[in-house]
Amino acid sequence: MKKILIVGAGAVGQVYGYQFAQAGNQVSFFAKEKYHEALEQGLTLYHLNRDKKKIRPINFDHFEVLTTWQAVAESSQQKAWDQIYLCISSTALLNFDFEGLRSALNSNTTVVMLQPGPKDYALAAAELPESQIVQGMITLISYDTPLPGESVLQPGVAYWLPPMAATPFSGPGQRCADIIKTFKQSNMNATSHRNLRAMAPYPTAALMAFLTALEASDWKLDALKNNKPLQREMIQAQRQAFNAISEESGNKAPLWKNALAPWMINFAINIAPKAVPLDLETYFQVHFTKVKDQTKLYMSTYIESAEQQGLNATELISLNQLTN
Repeated sequence: MKKILIVGAGAVGQVYGYQFAQAGNQVSFFAKEKYHEALEQGLTLYHLNRDKKKIRPINFDHFEVLTTWQAVAESSQQKAWDQIYLCISSTALLNFDFEGLRSALNSNTTVVMLQPGPKDYALAAAELPESQIVQGMITLISYDTPLPGESVLQPGVAYWLPPMAATPFSGPGQRCADIIKTFKQSNMNATSHRNLRAMAPYPTAALMAFLTALEASDWKLDALKNNKPLQREMIQAQRQAFNAISEESGNKAPLWKNALAPWMINFAINIAPKAVPLDLETYFQVHFTKVKDQTKLYMSTYIESAEQQGLNATELISLNQLTN
């Protein structure tokens, strides 16, 4: 049994917490005081892999809620944390209390980062021992339900674990292996990646440009599919973001960079809604409007990086200006 702390009790954190607890691990959430009462009443989840119609709510209440780093440190003194998961956004990471986190660490604690931004790892590594950091990348879909048009017995979080997708992790050998083992024991597929820190920013940049173009299309997939000029602008913006990431990090962009084309976008738009057990278009609009500050942070980071290095950012800038 692992003693696991999940920092952030949003849609992703709740899913990880439930899956870990089902495997027999001791789970605690670190959340703001204003969420304490609601969390203490328990959580409701819907596992879309098993319950596509969302008619069998899962009640999850066997966890601890902590709201101060002093309480986290005191809990660690009783029994040290084995794993701490940072299930917060990149924007939240900018103002994160790393000093508080350090007070709860001992040499055996592994901190798992799930933020894929180009500068997120460096931010954390400047505050935490790199020998204790494992980098991960979220592959599940989770969201607050009901979405508009959905009907559920009681509000909660719905989630889907893509059957063919394994959550990738990279980091110090044994620590990384332990995280992968914890995931697999919790019925979540996971795998080792040679250098996730170098790879993760690229698909993230592709997604951020796509989401910006989709928002500019009023979140309508068909509107984006039929707007060829916007598609071309999006693809150029993606390539410019890749160039900026590569130049700053010294890592090569993935081979699929030059394969980006409108037909690929249209193929994905046609296939993706049929492959997931939810209204993908509504999910995009609701979820990514909620975390829009993170999308804008990423886009601004790509533009700033490109300009600092004298690279072309014309389409990145014009695409970003299409949304407020």
